[in-house]
Amino acid sequence: MSKAKLLCLVSLVVCVVGGAIATAIVFSMRSAPTGAPSGAAGVDSADTSQSVQDAERFARYTIEGQEIERGYFPYIIRRISVAKSITSRELRALLLHQLEQIRQLDYGPMPEQRCAFTVHAYCEPANARNFRGPRLATIGLHREQKEPDVYIDEEAVAAIKEPPQLKFGYEDDVRRQIYWELVRANYECSDQSDGEFPELDSLKPFSARFNELAGQRAARFDELWQQRQEEIAKKYKLSRGQTDEIDFEGMRKHWPQPE
Repeated sequence: MSKAKLLCLVSLVVCVVGGAIATAIVFSMRSAPTGAPSGAAGVDSADTSQSVQDAERFARYTIEGQEIERGYFPYIIRRISVAKSITSRELRALLLHQLEQIRQLDYGPMPEQRCAFTVHAYCEPANARNFRGPRLATIGLHREQKEPDVYIDEEAVAAIKEPPQLKFGYEDDVRRQIYWELVRANYECSDQSDGEFPELDSLKPFSARFNELAGQRAARFDELWQQRQEEIAKKYKLSRGQTDEIDFEGMRKHWPQPE
């Protein structure tokens, strides 16, 4: 057989074998089962479905503040605000997702076992920014702890979804303002009563003099607080019982608080 014919025969064999291999690869790609998309790192599949929908749920939050303390015992605290439409299931998935994120941050050269990680979730951005008011949920992984602690205020998750209502003659926005004024007045009364007894801070705790001044300061705070509550009730033509209900409603629904 001539050299030219031999080369042609070899080329033909290579083409046939190559075509067979390519066909096999295409067939295997078409027939192989498609894997489900993975969810966020650290999310327990028993609590939330690992799907592309996780990314959409995780997008419904805003990081409002973060503190990183580096040292021998570092800690990281992150505060986020979430949409009021969030469910407890989504909230748990989000907290686990956030925990995995802050564990990747630079908190110094110390091993992770010495670090504490915490994420607080709020439904009001102002509360999250100012570290004020009750938290909707919290996750914490403390030093040498293997599994995180997760707390979700189930009652609040339901309360923040309640529709607006007319109560005591006022819509939600006005009652929110009344609640805001009550909280601010409480802070101001506390500051004033503290300022009237500066000696207390320099005394030994639980000494006779300390206990005497502490009682006087508490009594002074109660006096100022009662007076301010009466003023706010009179301003809005409400009874003290009604302002107490608005105060409780604001805490239950996690309404924004003043700085």
